[in-house]
Formats: sequence, C-alpha cells, structure tokens
Amino acid sequence: SPLVINSAATIRADLMMNPTEFTVLPLAREPNGRIPRTDEKNAENLERSLAIIWGKLNEGRIIDREVIWHQLVSPFGVMVLHFDAMEPPEQGEMSDDAYAVLLERHRFEAFPWHVSTPNPLTVAFLEKDGVPSLFVWRYRQLIRDVEVMYSRRTGTQEPEANLLYNTGEDRWQWVGYDYEPTESRAQAGFQEVEMLYVDDGETIYQCALNKAGAYGEVVWSGENPVGKVAAYIVPGNLTPLRKPEDRYEPYLLPLMQLVNQLNYVRTIRATASRNLAGPEDYIPLAPDLVRLYEGTGRKLPANHRWSTRNETPYLLGTIEQRPIRLDPDLDKLEMSLNAELTRFLPSPYVNVIDPAVLKAMTATAILHAAESGMRMYGPLMTAYDAQIRNISEAVVLSLRRYYTDGEINLHAIGQEMARGKLLAPGAMHTLNQRNIGFPHKLVVRTRSMSQAQAAAQYQAVLSQYMLPDGTRGVSTRDDLIDAANYTDRIAQKRKLAAEAILDSIDPWLQQSAVAAAAQEIELDSGIKLPIGEMMPQGRQPARLPSPAQRMDAPLVAGPEGGSSPMGGQEEGA
Repeated sequence: SPLVINSAATIRADLMMNPTEFTVLPLAREPNGRIPRTDEKNAENLERSLAIIWGKLNEGRIIDREVIWHQLVSPFGVMVLHFDAMEPPEQGEMSDDAYAVLLERHRFEAFPWHVSTPNPLTVAFLEKDGVPSLFVWRYRQLIRDVEVMYSRRTGTQEPEANLLYNTGEDRWQWVGYDYEPTESRAQAGFQEVEMLYVDDGETIYQCALNKAGAYGEVVWSGENPVGKVAAYIVPGNLTPLRKPEDRYEPYLLPLMQLVNQLNYVRTIRATASRNLAGPEDYIPLAPDLVRLYEGTGRKLPANHRWSTRNETPYLLGTIEQRPIRLDPDLDKLEMSLNAELTRFLPSPYVNVIDPAVLKAMTATAILHAAESGMRMYGPLMTAYDAQIRNISEAVVLSLRRYYTDGEINLHAIGQEMARGKLLAPGAMHTLNQRNIGFPHKLVVRTRSMSQAQAAAQYQAVLSQYMLPDGTRGVSTRDDLIDAANYTDRIAQKRKLAAEAILDSIDPWLQQSAVAAAAQEIELDSGIKLPIGEMMPQGRQPARLPSPAQRMDAPLVAGPEGGSSPMGGQEEGA
C-alpha cells in the first residue's frame, strides 16, 4: 500500500537524520579514585576509531536504510558481520620498489570487516536470551562467482585446487590446473545455485548446493574470530510470552492491519462501480413464455452470455441491469477506519511545509511534537543502538583474538560523532593490541535532536534566562550551555571567560591605538589632533554597539534593540 510505504519512508527519514554517537568509559581507577591518564587517551582513541569503523561499514547509510526499513515493515532486521583476511598481497613479478609501495598502501587501507543485511525471510536462527546461538542464511549466487571466490583459497578443503561445478553429474568437485573450460562450462557459469551460510558460534561454513538442492559441498570454513554468532537481530517490536515464531513483529503492523481493512472496503466499492459501468447482463424471460415451457415439459433456454462483438442479442424479455447491493453501514465503517488511521500515522508536524503554520508554532509546541515522536520511535533506536554496540564490541574482540600482529589505521571524514562531537576531517587513529586491552564500557546512543528542535529547546530556556522586563529568570548559564548541546560544560565556560577578557580590554586597546597614532602625527608634523586622549583611571571608554547584541525578540530586546523597552526613547531624548 502506498500509505504504508510512505509512512515507513517518513519514519526512516526522521530516524536517519539523527547521528550515532560513540562513547568509551574507562573502568579502571587509581588508588586516589582518578582514571589513569593512559586509559583516558586509549578511551578517546577507541571511541573515535569505532565511530570511523561504523562510518566505513555504513558507507552511504546503506545499513541504516535497510535495517530501519526492515524494523518497520518486516519481522526484524538482520546484520551479519564478516571478517576478511589481512594477509599482505603477493609480490608476483612486480619490482621491490613497487611492492614496497603496495605494502605501504595496504598497511594504511586494510579494513578486515564488512556487514551484510540479508532479507529476514531468508534466515533462520536459534536464540538464547535474545542472542542467536545458531544462524543459517540461504541465498543464491552465480556458479561462476562461486568458482572464482573459493578456488585456491585458504580455508577450503583443497587450498591449492580450483572449485568446479560438474554440470553432467550435478555436483561440485575440486580440480587441478589441467582441465580446460568448454562452451557448456561458460553457459553453466551464468546459472544460479543456492548457498548456505552457517554460523554455530565457533566455526563459519559456506556451503554450495547442487542445482537440485539435494546435497552440496562445504566450499569454505573458518574460525569465528569473536567466539559467538556474528549475526545480530534488530527487532521492530518484541512480543514476549508468545510462540517463538510470533515473537517478532513489524513496528508498523497496526497500520498495516488497518490499511488492509481499508483496502478491503475500497475493493468492494471499486467492484460495485465497475459492475455499474459494465454492460447489462440480466435478461429475464416473460412469464407467459415460462409457463409455455413448463406446460410442454421443455427446458428453459440456457443462461445468456454477452458477446464480445458488442452486439445486443434478441431474446424475449426486458434487458435490465444486474442489481448491486451495498451494505448501508459501509460508509460508517470506512469513516471509523479513517478516524483510527490517524493514530498510527507518523506525526503530522513532520510534513508541515506551510511557512505560516511553522511561524505560528511556539517552541513548546515544536518540542512537544518532537518529543512525542521520539518517544514512539525510542524502541526502534535503542534496539538498533544495542546491535551497533554489539558489532563494535565484536570488532574489538576480533582484533584481540584474530588480528594480533597487525594494526588498523583509520581516517575520519568529518561526519563521525564521538562523545557528542564530530571528528575532524582527516584525523588519523590507530587500533592495535596495545591500545584496546584496557577495561572499558562502550556506549552507543542515537542523538535524537535535529537543529530545529535544538533551536526551539534553546529558545525555551533563553526565555527563562532573561524575562521580558529585562530581569534575570530562574535559568542559569549552565542551563543555556546544556540547552545549546555543548557536551563539555567546563570547556565552554573557559571559552566564554577568555572571550569576556578580550571584550573587556578591547576598548582600551582601541583607545591606545588612537592615542599612539595621534602622538606619532604630532611628532612628525607638529600638529596636535583633538583625539587620542586616554581616559582617566577608573572610567571606561564608550563602546560601539555590537550587532550581535541585538536580539530578534522585541519583549527581550526592546522596540529599538536596546537593553530595555525604554531604551529607544531615552536615546531619542
């Protein structure tokens, strides 16, 4: 239904505008209760590195788009974390200098992870406490791709052999270099076979089935680097205390059920309308003719069917329309369904595009609508954040267990967020065994606050910080700093204090510069200009009004932009 699709697209757009924030909290403490400085540095490096890793895995927000969509309209979303080998490339016939450049490039660009998002209808799993203990994924792949991917590969049964699909015997086999492809082999390469991905928490298997699907071959197997199933279930809605197969439901299931009922009502109306627009197909026989047939014992004429040649038949009786009966309560049913429909649609504030309506809305109304929507979408975001955290922890665990010798070099692009701040573009961070082996806790959180919502929140606190009569309200500067979404309150206070010091000495610097210029002119030309006299001690020079001090709210700034409602009149006087 277009209504369900549009609702899912709207909610997904709302959720995708919120950035994902990574925070690492060190757990170790010194005897005096302070966090070791080394752990603080490692925590900052790790949270930024994990933010970059998730940004690379989620390139173009591809994972967000698919997982959130499945949360809304599918039973659940699925993410599968894959691990690639970090083995350096072979030198082959290239020169030593070229190979050294290749190794250096590999050292900085090697990235051993990627994430797949399979269709939930193609997977099966056993779970314990919400965590899969066995995961199976069934998908289709071209024969030629299977042969290329698993030939001469570490982890197969024959690491030095090539994988070949025997079309005559309908089975997979390992062959050497002495076979020659034929025309039938090229044609068979573009046919598909079913593949099975099996993960039991200890070993990952890739199985290629034959075309009949009766049996197959384990074409690859490898140790699971994290020691547990690397598949992560992202639910849209959990329904506990039910059968396992009914535990997961789409988030928009109530809307889907209601739209299904509306479509049924509309189908009845459309069928009735179509029947009225069609040709008459009801031709009654005259009563005298019926009695004549009954008196002679002959059968009545067969039911008449209209001809496709658009010809009116000649029969005894009057051609009439087939009667169409509609339930008179159908209108009431549709009205009640439409009234209930508004409960399950996204917030109407999301699609308000009329500037007059937006301008008339107060900050409180905007915040109330945003908070209502975020409360509804909270289960979706928290379920997704939990699985992003699990994937990040699996990445760290794979480095500890599997990639023990190498290191991962990561570069930020400026869109990643760690501890409430965007990373600097081009910043480099490195993960290795030395900087990840400290006790810590990872927190992943979606910051559900858009710029419009942040501005509305700030305006609401600002109205309590300075009252309409110019006096101070109940809010403090700390409240303003928090409302402006500054995560480090102390750092922001230091910036404000430094700026206040510069503002206080700026008038004296300007006066000193003018006095120095006047003195220089007097020494060079003997002309004493009536400018540049220093202010007596204890007095402040007049300052030019700053345009930044003018506020748009007339009740706060006054009609003339002064500090009080009477400021403009005093200047005029």
